Amino acid sequence: MDWEILDSMKTIGGYACQMAQGEFRGRSYEAWFTSDIPVFWGPWKFWDLPGLILEVYSIDPDPCSSQTALQLG
Repeated sequence: MDWEILDSMKTIGGYACQMAQGEFRGRSYEAWFTSDIPVFWGPWKFWDLPGLILEVYSIDPDPCSSQTALQLG
């Protein structure tokens, strides 16, 4: 997936996260990742950002779902 990393920031679970947007199988997604956990991974088929993806959801006008993943240890 080709991501566009944006300047928007928010905190998820105590981690500073940055927004990225990308497309997968014809749908547009927004992901929030933290470089504080330097792994290129996230939920389902979403990865390849410079930090763990903690939240990702569809931004298409169709009904959306979100996934938040964080389990350490």
